[in-house]
Amino acid sequence: MITWLGVLQNLMQNVAVKKKTTPLVFRIVSHKVYASQQAKIETAKNMLNDNLDIHTILKYTDLSVEDIKSLAK
Repeated sequence: MITWLGVLQNLMQNVAVKKKTTPLVFRIVSHKVYASQQAKIETAKNMLNDNLDIHTILKYTDLSVEDIKSLAK
């Protein structure tokens, strides 16, 4: 399965090796990764507000335990 994070990592490797990756493509992929992470954070916040346990939030958001605990504060 191809993920945006995988695509971003491939682009970063291309930049390091070839230094020819289009800046616009890099910014678009970076934005997609950022937006995806922000959506996960919002989902986790909503789940915390609904008093769901950390294990359930981990399952559905793929955030780290530390990230979820920091959101709970």
